[in-house]
Amino acid sequence: MDGLPFLLTLSKRVKLVTSEHCPVRTAVALANHMKKILRVYYRAGFTIRYVLMDGEFEKVKAELPSIVCNTMAAKEHVAEAERQIRTVKERSRGIRATLPFSSIPKKVKIELIYFIFYSFFGSMPFW
Repeated sequence: MDGLPFLLTLSKRVKLVTSEHCPVRTAVALANHMKKILRVYYRAGFTIRYVLMDGEFEKVKAELPSIVCNTMAAKEHVAEAERQIRTVKERSRGIRATLPFSSIPKKVKIELIYFIFYSFFGSMPFW
């Protein structure tokens, strides 16, 4: 979203969509974000065994040894997650079009994404 990196997760069966702002995209930082989201599933009684990820997350595999991490090949994406990303971008553009400002601060853009997740998807952001 406008150069701001977010980690978007989508559960296929439960249809839970989550998002978290990830200013640093190192293996350790991404793994910490993933572990935080996985704890939410564990607290709800779900056991995560498999994770489908884009190729960018190849470096996270070593940080999550208890989970089978399948990364997509080059130029491939996880279709369901890509559709959710497109939906979030469309909704953020729609909201920004109604605002009377020509530019928006970075913090407001981050909170806009969290607002979209809370309002439209019914899930809480993890910040």
